[in-house]
Amino acid sequence: MKRRSVRTSAVAFRPVVAIGALILVSSGALAQTPPAFLPAVLYDTGAAATESAVVADVDRDGHPDVIVAIQNHSFGTGTHGLAAVMRGNGDGTFGEAVTYDSGGGAPFSLAVADLNADGAPDIVMDNFCGLAGAGTCGPGTVGVLLNRGDGTFAGAVSWDLGDSSQTIAIADVNGDGRPDLVAAASFLGVSVLLGNGDGSFQQPTFAGVGPIQARSVAVADMNRDGRLDVVASGSDNSVSPGRGAVAILPGNGDGTFQPPLATYESGVTGGQANAVAVADLDGDGVLDVAVANYADRTAGVLLGTGTGGLRPVVLYDSGGPFAWAVAIADVNGDAIPDLAVANYSGTVGVLVGNGDGTFQTARAFTAALAAASVAAADLNHDGQPDLVAANATQTFAVLLNDTCANVPPVVTLAASPTVLWPPNGRAVPVTLSGTMTVSPCAAATTTLSYAVVDEYGLVQPAGPIVPGADGAFSLSIPLQASRRGDDPDGRQYTIKVTAADTNGGSATAASVVTVPHHR
Repeated sequence: MKRRSVRTSAVAFRPVVAIGALILVSSGALAQTPPAFLPAVLYDTGAAATESAVVADVDRDGHPDVIVAIQNHSFGTGTHGLAAVMRGNGDGTFGEAVTYDSGGGAPFSLAVADLNADGAPDIVMDNFCGLAGAGTCGPGTVGVLLNRGDGTFAGAVSWDLGDSSQTIAIADVNGDGRPDLVAAASFLGVSVLLGNGDGSFQQPTFAGVGPIQARSVAVADMNRDGRLDVVASGSDNSVSPGRGAVAILPGNGDGTFQPPLATYESGVTGGQANAVAVADLDGDGVLDVAVANYADRTAGVLLGTGTGGLRPVVLYDSGGPFAWAVAIADVNGDAIPDLAVANYSGTVGVLVGNGDGTFQTARAFTAALAAASVAAADLNHDGQPDLVAANATQTFAVLLNDTCANVPPVVTLAASPTVLWPPNGRAVPVTLSGTMTVSPCAAATTTLSYAVVDEYGLVQPAGPIVPGADGAFSLSIPLQASRRGDDPDGRQYTIKVTAADTNGGSATAASVVTVPHHR
């Protein structure tokens, strides 16, 4: 299989900071391997309604941490939401939650990036409600929590969004090297707050998204002109009943955006494109769009044209009712992007990519209650992307990737010569050569060995094999060229080469060398 990487939105500041690279393999060993995850482990965030989760190394210890947005109380209560930080131990487990005021009410999402160029990731909270008192829900705010450098955070400083918002992204949209904020402003379209480079932001400007009530945004160069565009998804309410839709706002390169040239249906009538993600799903170098359609339990895939347009949507079952969020990652190690869809019914549906922009039937994994978001990152340093799902309760779920445990090594073997003649009793060097291919997560803990079984039980050498970096091996062993005169089919040496890994996987290849009775 040709090696290729998963191309995602080419922005300097990403809302999710993934720890560890996606698995890329040059062989086809994992190409058809179905994804597997260990049962979900739940972590208590200490407060209700965990709505969003991202992964980032906020304390810079080399281990991924989890940050979640917590609504805390219902809309209009005047109570602020929370940001909860759980530090990772490096093995896929996490410590107790430390919470911070989100700077507003009912945060639906958050993003993480270094906002003030000090090398430490900061937190941006997207608060649906502003600073209004009890009984009201004012226009949304952005709560900025600057990292003190050690994984703890200063108090939130709030910036007006101008409208209620449920999703926020971080990217340098005006090319000045400073991170900016782009939010889905429900009725005003897209809200843009240009960054000053010190963690503060300018007043919001707005860009319309046509008839779409924006629910989610992503930032990427969709038309390949070197300027970042905005991909917005939500509901097109210009038709009755409304329908899920996606629009692309071409960027001007200065932080402003043009109106969308078109809107694209994302699902069946009556649905809503609740979340959007961007990556090259078919390997053609053009960015594509995936959406989670809430009302019709589907994941929609809209392949990009390369000129800023999208092809008609192709729908896939999301693996459970109420598709709420979507993430893109290579979960089974075949170097092809897959989809992970958080379903509000409590499952995460994983759709394995075929490499041409199409996907296999979803496999559903339980995340407990009401999965409201999903993030993919290597949480335990085994080279496999794991999943974090925020449950709309006071928990988030961690699903460790177990795909590689189901993939045994592959061994090939050739012996030369395979016939020893003449039978003069001398030791003849026999060369064993072949290859060993292992799954990436088992590579460091796989052993290779050989053993010879002589039907006479006399000459039976055995020992370890040290393959090269590419998995190839070659060694020579002596076998005796003799046989009994009353052995009509000759003497047979059966040579076996075995690879075994600590996941319990093994593979054996065999070859037979014969000393014939006569020639």
